[in-house]
Amino acid sequence: MGFLDIFKKNGSSVRPQLTADEVLEQGKAFEAQGDMEAAFKTYLQAAEMGNTEAMHKVGQAYLYKYKGAPFDLKKSAEWYEKAAKGGRIPAMMMISQCYLAGAGVTESDEISKQWMERAIEESKQIGETRTIEIATRRLNDMPRTKKSMQALYEVAIQMEGIPPQK
Repeated sequence: MGFLDIFKKNGSSVRPQLTADEVLEQGKAFEAQGDMEAAFKTYLQAAEMGNTEAMHKVGQAYLYKYKGAPFDLKKSAEWYEKAAKGGRIPAMMMISQCYLAGAGVTESDEISKQWMERAIEESKQIGETRTIEIATRRLNDMPRTKKSMQALYEVAIQMEGIPPQK
């Protein structure tokens, strides 16, 4: 149950005008309380409202099958890409890895490289040295990174019993 659903459940006709950031914070509160289903639904609401942190969390939830979300590589990649396009640096790195491995998107070394380069540039602008270091290492060693990402992708697919879709 998402935050806005609580008002419906309690019969309240008052619908507060919450911002996406406020909905995200409510999702974090649900998660802290251990109510992962409510957390996921609330994160999804915040993501649909345009919050890039929530978009990233939804992408994670679909990828790692937590917070009440089913395993879905395509939805994961879709949310990571939306968050990346919105400027979220960790999502840029994740969508880069998705393209590199063909996880939920069509495999593309070039698009993967573009996203990783953008993550590096954005990180430089804010002085995020650890992210620059990680992204640069992945970019400079794309063949090995690709091999490990594809192996992880195949394991995830096998664990879920889902045939790979490229």
